[in-house]
Amino acid sequence: MKGLLLSLSVLFFIIFTACEKKTETTPIAQQVVISDTSQYTGSLKVYVKYISNGTLYSAPGNTTVAIYANYEDIQNNLYIYRLFTDNSGFINFGYFNLGNYYVKAEAYVNNQYYTAINAIQIRPRRDEVLTSTMTLVP
Repeated sequence: MKGLLLSLSVLFFIIFTACEKKTETTPIAQQVVISDTSQYTGSLKVYVKYISNGTLYSAPGNTTVAIYANYEDIQNNLYIYRLFTDNSGFINFGYFNLGNYYVKAEAYVNNQYYTAINAIQIRPRRDEVLTSTMTLVP
């Protein structure tokens, strides 16, 4: 019994002396690269409306709004980004790189096809707001 107690005592002594208590040190600062891209981007918000019988209405929910790099891309349906409006005809595209873009909105309202194409310039550090008014396509 004394041998077992002695063995356990030696074992605990070895374990506790082998554990080294380290002092808390301040970690080295993480190298994070932060690039402010605001000089290269601007935001785009679009309100879509349509004209019916001379009255201006907000576009219905799920109106398709797409962003194109050039007019030829519209003809080929090569959009950069496409989203759908909320029930008030609003859509927030967020941030885009500087440049000129085309915005195309289209919707079916009462089985009639409405569309609009607008040009927009995204400028640095600006919140661009476009109101696009769709007209009936005969």
